[in-house]
Formats: sequence, C-alpha cells, structure tokens
Amino acid sequence: MERLTVLSIDEMFIKDEICLDRSLEQVFGPHKTAQVMMCQGLFSSWKQPVYYNFDAPVNKDELLDVVKQLFECKYIVVAIVNDMGPSNMALWKAKGIDKDHVSFVDPSDSEKLIFLFADLPHLLKLIRNHFLGKGFKLFDEMITKNCVESLLKISQSSELKIAHKINSYHLDVKGSQRQKVKPAAQLLSNTVSKAVEWCGDNKLIPDKNYKNTASFIKLVNDWFDYLTQI
Repeated sequence: MERLTVLSIDEMFIKDEICLDRSLEQVFGPHKTAQVMMCQGLFSSWKQPVYYNFDAPVNKDELLDVVKQLFECKYIVVAIVNDMGPSNMALWKAKGIDKDHVSFVDPSDSEKLIFLFADLPHLLKLIRNHFLGKGFKLFDEMITKNCVESLLKISQSSELKIAHKINSYHLDVKGSQRQKVKPAAQLLSNTVSKAVEWCGDNKLIPDKNYKNTASFIKLVNDWFDYLTQI
C-alpha cells in the first residue's frame, strides 16, 4: 500500500541566470522554466522528485520511462496529476486522453490502468475565470457575476458587511493575480452563496436568477471542499 504512487507534473518559472555548480564543475543556465515530476504515496505522506528538465515540456516517452523505472523499483504508478496548460494538454492528447477516456495502459503491466487527473486548484481558477467572463448556462439559465456585483454594492452601502470575504478585487483579478487560488476559493465560497441567497430573498438583488447563482456557487464550494479532503 505504501508503494502505490501518484506522479505529479508541474512547470516552475526560475531565475533566468547562469549558475555555477562548483562541486560538479558545471555551468547551468540561463533557463526560464523547469519541468519537474514528483512522485508521492497515494496512502502515505512520502514525496520524492524523480525527474527535471529545463525549458522543455514532458513528452510521452519521458513519462513512460519514469513510470517503468519506478515499477522496477517496485513503486506502482496508479495516477498522474497535472494542470491544464498547453504542454500538458499536448501530453494528454498524445496518450489519447479526453473526456471519454481518462486512463491508459500501464507500460509495465498491461492488466493495470494509469488514470490522469487535472490539478484541482487549476480547475477552480478556470471555473472562476469563466464565471467572471462568459458565465455558465445551467438550470436553463445563464449564471453570471451579476448577482455578486449587486451583493458587493449592497455590502459597500450598508453598515453591516454582508460579503466579508470578497471585495471588488475578486471580480477584477487580472494577469498574474489570476494564478492565486485563494481569491477564487473566496469568491466561490459557501459564505458568498448564502449572502446572495439572503439578499435575493429579501428583494435586495434585482436579478431573478439569484437562487440558481447561489446554488452554483455552493456546488463549486462543496466540490472543491470534498476533493481537497480526499
């Protein structure tokens, strides 16, 4: 059980500098990014970096090679987690992964499957971005940020701060600020859902779709809370 392994793939931005490793008598850089693969226990708390490379995405041959080498060390990869960046989506496509096919055959054991999962915080940020942009068509209605905008106006003009977790920043996040998970979690939270519903019930929000908006925000909050506890 302790050897069942999840492999995570992530790209990190690093200082674009030349570095000298005196012990190896080797010069590194300059590089902009580092691709790192980290393996960790599915049922245990151990972690171990197993691969890195500079300025290049992980391709399917490198991925399968890591899986095979871990298997030779008696560590069985059962899942792979990564964000939905372009290079990772290209890797998924190369392995035939889409909404209908979420696994591929383990190269070390044809009777086992390896499942691929999108990174949870990245999914939450994408949901937030779409919610602020075009919105979602759910319950035969469009779910948009309109109710939250009304909620903020009410909160700003009232002595009682109804939406104490959010402010205008949460609706105007741009550029690198969109990489932060916390603002997305605060916006799509149970507190905001309850506040939208309360204001709507008390005729403070003019949007008749406030109940569906509150239900959508609560659904995202419960989904995120559940998966972070697994």
